[in-house]
Amino acid sequence: MTKFGSTVCLTAIMILSVGFKANASESYDMKLQALQSSCPSCTDISERAMSIRHESCGEPVSKENLEKLITESKIYPFMRSVYSMQTEPEAIDVYWRGLQESANCEDETAWIEDFKELILSKKYFNLLSSQVQ
Repeated sequence: MTKFGSTVCLTAIMILSVGFKANASESYDMKLQALQSSCPSCTDISERAMSIRHESCGEPVSKENLEKLITESKIYPFMRSVYSMQTEPEAIDVYWRGLQESANCEDETAWIEDFKELILSKKYFNLLSSQVQ
């Protein structure tokens, strides 16, 4: 294959890759929009939990991983319970920081237990106390 032919082939592969990623992202966005119409807080929880899993665990952001998060993850229902008890946006942000700080990509049960310990630490107790006043 000539240098020109290789360049054309590589360019075509890159264009197709970008197209597939855009379609995958679109499906993810459509899933979030559907969720938003029925449960706005669920959308926030889903987006933030996906972001943490992506940043801390390297998990790709995709429609499939979003569905798995909602149906199989222990983090999703746990954070739904936090949202049901806590309505202050600033305090919820503190909980999310704690969840990210305590991330355990291999064991969600341990992740939640570590999170609970962290939230009870003096650092987070003080952060939450200042947000709830």
